[in-house]
Amino acid sequence: MLLSRRKIRESQGRKFTSIDERYLKEAEDLLDSELCLALGEDRDTVRKMLADTLTDAAEQNA
Repeated sequence: MLLSRRKIRESQGRKFTSIDERYLKEAEDLLDSELCLALGEDRDTVRKMLADTLTDAAEQNA
């Protein structure tokens, strides 16, 4: 939801609010922490895995 809100605000020429940015960062950190523990990997590896997975999914849906 926050990512779609960011895109909408940017398309309107408006800035993403600092509160929204703070909550987005907190959500990303929590997700990273949970996945790091579950997968037994470090944060950089988990972020790369997420980015690769999302890229692959986007390409398959295109």
